[in-house]
Amino acid sequence: MAASDKLTRKIDGILRYVLEYIEARFEHACRINPAMRHVRDDLVWQEMASMRQILASAKGFGPDKFFVVDILTSFDEKKKYALFNPTDQHNIFNEIVSEAEAEKEKQAKIEAATIRNIGDFYKAIDPSLGKAILLVQTWLWWDLPDALDLFVLDLQAERIAALRQREMTPDLLAFYRNEMNDPKADLSTQDVVNFEVKRSHEVAANFEKRRATDPGFQIIIKREAGPADALDAQILSLAQRLRVIEQVKRAGQLEPPLREHYAKVFQAAPEAVTPERVGAYEREICAGLRAKLRTQLETDSALGEPYNFKQKQLDLVRHKIAAVEAAAKG
Repeated sequence: MAASDKLTRKIDGILRYVLEYIEARFEHACRINPAMRHVRDDLVWQEMASMRQILASAKGFGPDKFFVVDILTSFDEKKKYALFNPTDQHNIFNEIVSEAEAEKEKQAKIEAATIRNIGDFYKAIDPSLGKAILLVQTWLWWDLPDALDLFVLDLQAERIAALRQREMTPDLLAFYRNEMNDPKADLSTQDVVNFEVKRSHEVAANFEKRRATDPGFQIIIKREAGPADALDAQILSLAQRLRVIEQVKRAGQLEPPLREHYAKVFQAAPEAVTPERVGAYEREICAGLRAKLRTQLETDSALGEPYNFKQKQLDLVRHKIAAVEAAAKG
């Protein structure tokens, strides 16, 4: 495979996971502010194009230059740290979150000559979009390390499978002696396979460690679409509860079957169940159902319960580690 093809494949692989995160974050944002839908498609496309350029760019370390994507998918922790350290001269923070620098400058007027990045472009169309640009670029910064881990685990499974088919050549031996920082090591193919498996587990552990320390504001809240008839079921449920409220209000008392039902709901003695208590309970439930229905009607779909998307991805990471270990066994 040509070097340019390998570069493109790496970039495509990383951006596939980045895009999955950004789309999930936009779904969350649009549930809060539906107006975000108006800029979603165009903004995501442009930010992905910008990310592609950043990953394909090169950074100089001493006399040598390295592609950003090659550094990010390597195990050169020193160079990777430099890219993610906002105070390092090699950092990619200002390239990804370009709007952060623009916010500092706060230029008083916008002219064609001052449109230097995506944020300037969108603010020239609508000045109120500046915060939305900063938000999306911040999402990219938050999510890039996790997208990298997922893609590196894919690469590791492929690398280990390929290693099992190779002989221990002098070049391969020299490479892994350098990687292991042991210039005199007598290595077999199984030794380097075990080394790569160990690295894979470290990548998975880093992903899991970040899930334990994610600040609440960085969590991706995801909700799956319910079945096609779920919205109708919600409407019927609300209608049934409203009928109970009206029935209790009109009768002023509870029929024995209804009293027994709410005694079980309240886990109370039947004589403790009063029409007032049942009415208050059902009004509270209906208020929640109305709020839920309002959101569902706006999107024309019923949504499941919210969950932490990246926390759920720990299952995906375990699946990838299983693929790595399967590749190691051949």
